[in-house]
Amino acid sequence: MLTRQPEFVENGAVSSAKRPHVVFLNRSYWPDTEATGQLLTELTTDLTAWFDVTVIAGRPNHVDKSVSTMQATDGNYKGVTVHRVRHSAFSKHSTFGRLLNLLTFTVAAWRSTSRLVRSPDVIIVQTDPFFLPLIGRRLQRQFGNCPLVCYLQDLYPDIAVAVGKIREGWLTRWLRKRLFSVYRTSQQVVVLSQDMRRRCENHGVPSQSIEVIPNWTDTAAVKPIKTDNAFRRSHGISDRFVVMYSGNMGLAHDLDTLIDAAALLQDRRDIEWLFVGDGAQRKSMVNRVETLKLSNVRFLPYQPREFLSQSLSAADVHLVSLRRNVAACVMPSKLYGILASATPAIAVTEPETELWDVINQNEIGFTCLPGDADSLAERVRQLADNADLRFQQGQNARRLAEAEYSRDRQTARFGRLLCRVLGSDVPESLREHATYASSPTAMTQAHVMVTDRNADCLEPSPAIVQ
Repeated sequence: MLTRQPEFVENGAVSSAKRPHVVFLNRSYWPDTEATGQLLTELTTDLTAWFDVTVIAGRPNHVDKSVSTMQATDGNYKGVTVHRVRHSAFSKHSTFGRLLNLLTFTVAAWRSTSRLVRSPDVIIVQTDPFFLPLIGRRLQRQFGNCPLVCYLQDLYPDIAVAVGKIREGWLTRWLRKRLFSVYRTSQQVVVLSQDMRRRCENHGVPSQSIEVIPNWTDTAAVKPIKTDNAFRRSHGISDRFVVMYSGNMGLAHDLDTLIDAAALLQDRRDIEWLFVGDGAQRKSMVNRVETLKLSNVRFLPYQPREFLSQSLSAADVHLVSLRRNVAACVMPSKLYGILASATPAIAVTEPETELWDVINQNEIGFTCLPGDADSLAERVRQLADNADLRFQQGQNARRLAEAEYSRDRQTARFGRLLCRVLGSDVPESLREHATYASSPTAMTQAHVMVTDRNADCLEPSPAIVQ
């Protein structure tokens, strides 16, 4: 229990003596460009308006060319105290080396907590690496049984089993038992979707201790640029209908169906398929495209973050895909940037999942079953031949991004959760930020909450096929 009651003054500004101290543990953090690191960076810098925030992080895997790796040291980043720990840095292409990197970070992170100048009022452990929550209980005892929050970007070992990295066996059962025993006794477990909530409940985590807080996008930074798009000009696709997959090409994604659909549409010379990003499946995808001799498919590297509005808006339709049995373990964060860019989405996923429902109930695109390339190809044709439909779906997408998945709204929800865990009143300024629609699939509410103030920037792309 806390030795003192954190207090906030009414206007949201907190005196330094009374500000609660929250400590996050996660390997990825600024200047790492990996999604989990970017999201944690945004969350923690926003939370500094109400809390003293410390992050214990590791060495970045991917750094933007504009940022020096020398900046990844101990210090202060936009009000956040950052402790960097030393750990091994073997190649990610080596399974043993990658595991050793994760193990050495976890041990180093645990030891580094002794360097904290001030004891935490609440500890938040994430899942990079996946066994980081296992030290949660030890940290609780170390700091006088302070509250523990497990912030789960994915569910292990279930996700590893679902993508075929490991087989179900005694090791997975042991690891699952240990991890969920921590979740069951934590003060709060934060997950990204209702699917993940149900999986946690099935493993015995009390419903009242689970909070669903989806990931987000910065809707002030990612805006629709559907006319005079620099990305389209620079890549010579101004006269094409662009089908884009942007982001991680990891094992959790059903990318074979996307390539199969592209093969079915080779006759449509007006349609260009762009795969932007990198990941474990990229090399095999490139090889398959070359084997099939697909002239309508191109691969591009990750784009600079400051160019995200241009690159995401360059698409006429975005693709989001998940393998079977994966939706209960993870929620693709790429969806929210797509929504902010006012672009329809086609999701390849299983029915009765949150991704399936968000797409269909909010009329922001279409859904197809994993493996059903024919259906995916037909949906692409439908959007390519109907500019009015994709324009309306794009408008719906932008409205939903602002109503439900904006950065300030979601990070403020996390702030409110921390106040609840701490047993403190919510500052008025935080309360104002955190109002949100009751359901991510409640588009009717979203239409009421959001006006057409963005209508001017939601012009449809030039129609390629009328």
